[in-house]
Amino acid sequence: ATLTNKTIALSRRTVLYVGGLEEQVTEQTVQQLFATFGPIVATEMPLDTTTGKHRGFAFVEFEEGEDAQHAVDNMNDSELYGRVLKVTLAKPDAMKRKAVWSKEASQWMGQLKESAEDVDSERRRAADDDK
Repeated sequence: ATLTNKTIALSRRTVLYVGGLEEQVTEQTVQQLFATFGPIVATEMPLDTTTGKHRGFAFVEFEEGEDAQHAVDNMNDSELYGRVLKVTLAKPDAMKRKAVWSKEASQWMGQLKESAEDVDSERRRAADDDK
């Protein structure tokens, strides 16, 4: 498997999860708030596809792990716009969660494909026998 920049950043412990964000908080607000702890590489606020609004959390990537840890130590359980923030080091698989049934679904699809290939093979054999 190839390493992506996000995977590398997560393994270096430079990406933070920031939860509990109030609706009016913007990506710029998050960036300004966390820039006091060190240089920021990127911020990301995933949007709800239905409403177009952020989902109440963000990811902040720092250049240095020490800066990220300093931000966690100082910002976790702090308050912003009347809401208590949850600030932790991001977990690598938190950014790529899949549906609980996805493994079973992919196994089922694989079995279905194998069955379809078997049926196709049998039809070809039957067609060849008819010739």
